[in-house]
Amino acid sequence: MEWKDRYALGIEAMDATHREFVDLVGALSTVADDAAISRLEALIAHSEAHFEQENRWMKESGFPPIHCHVGEHRRVIASLKSVLFLARRGNPGLARIVAREMATWFENHVATMDAALAAHLRPWFRERQTFPGSGKAQESQEAGAFARGPRRAGA
Repeated sequence: MEWKDRYALGIEAMDATHREFVDLVGALSTVADDAAISRLEALIAHSEAHFEQENRWMKESGFPPIHCHVGEHRRVIASLKSVLFLARRGNPGLARIVAREMATWFENHVATMDAALAAHLRPWFRERQTFPGSGKAQESQEAGAFARGPRRAGA
């Protein structure tokens, strides 16, 4: 899996987290059996932090479809942990299979649920002049980038 411009949602912290996710999934898709468990553990740790960050933003901003989005995060973590359980019991090749499935899932998730969240967060951020979840004012350059939204090709 490789980063594609269409994954960018125009929220720097979200985009950076998504880039890391894509890198971890990409690495997992070609991992050797002897490194599969540690790579899968790294993806799970990242995903837990990633989803908790988004869940916090949804709660703080009053995101209407929060339960649907949080539920999907929970299901993904449960699936990843189930694969880890099986990988630890002698089937590390499952890590490569779950990486392919996660790539497909992410394509849809970022284009739908995360895009809706980003659209909801932009005006919420502009109104408060703080980055959601941090409680701190952002550098004016970052604030402007967040408020503008995703970059368009040729823009």
